[in-house]
This record gives sequence, structure tokens and C-alpha cells, in this order.
Amino acid sequence: MPRRLRGPSLPKQDRKLLKSLKGYQMGHIQRLVSVTRSASSAPDRLIANIPPPPIARMECRGGDQVLGLLCRLPNLVHVRSDRYSHLDVIWVELPLVCVRYSCIAAEPVPQDTRPSDLEGISDQLLNIAPHGSYAIRSVCRMLILHQSGKILQEDWCVTPLPSSHLQECSLVITEAVSNFMTPKTSTLVSTFEAGGIPDDAVRSKLVDELSTATGMNKAYSLQCLTECQFDIDSALHSFQKVHEAGLLPAEAFSLI
Repeated sequence: MPRRLRGPSLPKQDRKLLKSLKGYQMGHIQRLVSVTRSASSAPDRLIANIPPPPIARMECRGGDQVLGLLCRLPNLVHVRSDRYSHLDVIWVELPLVCVRYSCIAAEPVPQDTRPSDLEGISDQLLNIAPHGSYAIRSVCRMLILHQSGKILQEDWCVTPLPSSHLQECSLVITEAVSNFMTPKTSTLVSTFEAGGIPDDAVRSKLVDELSTATGMNKAYSLQCLTECQFDIDSALHSFQKVHEAGLLPAEAFSLI
């Protein structure tokens, strides 16, 4: 375009700022591409339950979701361990913060899976009696957060866990899966049998657990538990179905 037809040029300081912003954006795009490639090129894409990354870019609220259950990956059991879970702040440019959460997760292998489908990943499987075989995954979750707690962008990277690392942390994984699969009946069964409705202390504990796992505020968590007769597993299942259908209002994740 001829110079005489161009608009007024930007000041020198603004041009430098624009150039640095463009460089940052290109660098961020390249990082996302490398993360996506690292997951999509994993050699064990045989099990159909593993979705390709990135799988979720949703707007929601609640800082607890950074460390919450992997509720958008319902086939993965979150292994909660301080030794094998890491939360790192990548960069901070207020009002934005980029954090990375790395952890281990276990994917149940369906009983009808053909042995031929598992030949290439036998060193990544862990047999946990009596719950069956699990494929162990390394999960990296990258989040760009607004300082108010709103998630602006979210990317997942799911890759196989090295077999050497699997042997090292097999006991922790076994304990996590057993705790997840074993019904919580110790204190709750006696309470339910006595009156059918849990007392205030148990009810408050269940509300806190569901709120932490899902990111919902306590009012919506209590409503969900009430509709599910205070069965935490049913409440989590109902949350997943409603959340995936996009039927939860924004105020369900607002701070009350």
C-alpha cells in the first residue's frame, strides 16, 4: 500500500510491545503444538477410551478444579500422591496465570478387550486384584487462569508411563485404585441404616468432597447429593452426565 494511503503509524514503544506480543503468541502456539504431538504420537493408541488431546477448553469457575478429580476424563482414576503429583506456575502476567499440573492416572482395561490389542502395551499394564488390569498414564494438565479463578484455556496431554516408573510407584497406584473402587461404607452405612439420612457432620463432609471433586459450590453440591440420596458415586456420575451435556448453569461454579 502506498505510504500516502496508510494510516498513522504506531509510536515506537507500541510497535515494540506489539512485536513482543506477537512473538509470545507464536511461542505459545508452538508449545501447544509440541504438547499435542507428544500425546498423539504415543505408541499405544489402541484403547479407544483415550481421547486425543486437547480434549477440553471450557469456561468455568473454581480454583479447586486445578487439583480436582479428572472428571472430564471419566475413564481415568486420579492417583493422588504428593510424590508423584506436581503443581508448577509457568508464568504470571496479571491478571493471567499459567499453571501446569502433572500426575499419574490409571485407566481400567475393559473386560472384552482382545489380548491382541494389548500386546504392544503389556509393560504399561498393572493387574490390581480384584479390580482387573489398568493401563497407567502420565497426565499433564496446562491451564491459563484469570486471577478471579476463571479457566480461560485448558489443554491435556495423556501419555504412557515408562515401565521403570510404573514398578517404582505400583504400590501407590494399587492403593489409589483400591480406595476408589471400594465403597465408602464404614461410617455411612450405620448412619443410613439408623435413619436413612446422614447426620450434619457426614452430610457436610460429603458436600465438601463433591464440591472439591467437581468445582461446584456447596449449594449446588448439596442439591446434587440430595437428589442422589447422598450417594457420592451416584452424585459424581450425575454431575459428569449433566456437565457433559452443558446443562449446568454458570452460577453452579460461582463462589457463594
